[in-house]
Amino acid sequence: MQELQGIHSGKDAILITAGPSVLSKIKYLKRIDRKKYVFFLEASALTNKYIADGVEPDYYLMPYASKFKVNTLINFIYQAMKVDVNPLFFFQESHHSVINYILENRESLLEEWRPQKGVHKRIKFKSGVYLQDSHFERIKFFPESEIIARKQDMNFEYPNFELPNKFHYFEFSEQQATSVEEYLTVSEKDGTSIINPGLSTNTSAISTFPILNFMGIRDIYLFGFDGTLLGNFEDNVTTLFKSRFHFYLFYFLLRKAFDHSFKLNFPLYLRPKFDLESTDLLFKQLPSNIHRIIGHDSPVYEFQHIQEIEMDRLL
Repeated sequence: MQELQGIHSGKDAILITAGPSVLSKIKYLKRIDRKKYVFFLEASALTNKYIADGVEPDYYLMPYASKFKVNTLINFIYQAMKVDVNPLFFFQESHHSVINYILENRESLLEEWRPQKGVHKRIKFKSGVYLQDSHFERIKFFPESEIIARKQDMNFEYPNFELPNKFHYFEFSEQQATSVEEYLTVSEKDGTSIINPGLSTNTSAISTFPILNFMGIRDIYLFGFDGTLLGNFEDNVTTLFKSRFHFYLFYFLLRKAFDHSFKLNFPLYLRPKFDLESTDLLFKQLPSNIHRIIGHDSPVYEFQHIQEIEMDRLL
């Protein structure tokens, strides 16, 4: 990844996460001047609607190769299996064929992992598993996008993968960052770029902002950074679950499957309080100006340290 240092110095970035609040605005991304902005697509934002209506990103962010194996629905099924909850009760019938396939092929798809570390690490998908309609399959629609990932992680999960995309690799340091300076510093060890995680538990924040800073990105425009649990673009609570009640009950039963320290927030659709507050504090300390494109298709968390803007400002 060292070759990316300063490559976009002074340019602004569009960081596309997957919050459903901007679902109806995906189509407008095509009207943004690609010469003015660098497009980054977060792993879970690679939905079928985004492929159809969005733009091919300059970079696809894949810090955890295990997420390459799934999509939103498959990930929910996987989390339910960690705690032996039957997902068929919660999801709409149109999704039952996928659920049944995963359940019926459990032995060939999944293996015991590190149950002594907690329920959230009880099982995992086997190395070399390639699932239909996973993010791995979907990225093939964007062969020109450059993928930023961890090499050891990718080699373990996909020992024989073949993709035309150019890859840039980094690894996480075993040492957690204790300051913004440490967090933003991308160092090099034996030819490998090293990132120090630690200032936020948010998946997007763990590595994304150090990478963008390393590239020389100036201001960052967040697209779909909702701060909620309501799903990813069209793969959301409304289209996946039988009802909002089924969704809330599902999350309550699965709360320890996501993380041993996972705590429900209020309103219940929000991400955990610590996740949101630590990310908001990080926004305050970043050298970039952080903007969020306003969406009205779904509720969002009100961050205090980002500037809300209308989509028209970028068109």
